[in-house]
Amino acid sequence: PAARAAMPRQEPSLALEPALDGTAARSPALRREPTLSDPTQPQDEASIPNTQSEAEPWLLQSTVTSPGRTFAVINGVKVKEGEEIDGAKLVRILPGRVMLLHDHQEKELRMKPQGDVIPLIWRDNSYYVKVSINGSPPFEFILDTGATRITIPSDVVAYFLRVGLINDRDLIGEGKAEVADGSKVDTKIINLRSLRIGSITLRNVKALELDVANKEGSGKGGDKGDGKPPGGAAKRSPGPPPLLGMNVLRQLGEWRIDQVNHRLIITSGNWRLSE
Repeated sequence: PAARAAMPRQEPSLALEPALDGTAARSPALRREPTLSDPTQPQDEASIPNTQSEAEPWLLQSTVTSPGRTFAVINGVKVKEGEEIDGAKLVRILPGRVMLLHDHQEKELRMKPQGDVIPLIWRDNSYYVKVSINGSPPFEFILDTGATRITIPSDVVAYFLRVGLINDRDLIGEGKAEVADGSKVDTKIINLRSLRIGSITLRNVKALELDVANKEGSGKGGDKGDGKPPGGAAKRSPGPPPLLGMNVLRQLGEWRIDQVNHRLIITSGNWRLSE
């Protein structure tokens, strides 16, 4: 018979069969050669680095730098130089940025670029900002990072009740609050259905009513029942001024105070833009 051409011997191909538990069955005799990736093809999801897990654990929301008053707000907490926040030590505070010490290494934490800008009024060594409550004319509130909640004097609350800006359903509880001299006063808890600051509207903000009748200087310029805001729109008469506290400022996200141009600069947050 005619000689047959020698054919190359073919080895049986090996394939990894899925095991019963869904994992690939392993063969100790099988060696997988490394393969080169094709740059023209989309990346496999497993090879894409997880950038979310590498996100910064600290969010710089505000910096205040002035003689005798320097602090930053990081992750919603007011922090001074030398204090620690979530495993890092705050080393230095600069306008719009801070230096943190973490794992024996210094790292810079910056705020995001400028966003919404709200004018501030500098008077009596305090910053005032115009705030509208439930569609009211603007009132001047002191921007107070030392206050835990927004605080409204009882004469202003009485005016809001009389003209229908708030109603009995908005009075949701009672409590006590500590004032600047360390004393505690009785308060009522009010739900503000809307609070507008600049172009930003927050919904269902909890506020405290401060009874001016219990404080020195009460009765001066209070609610007279004439249908006008005490002290006039965006004005306040003698007595405790309304305070814009941290329960509002935290919701604004990242913010800082421009003390040169007297502005509150807000870059991001969980707020709802007003319609």
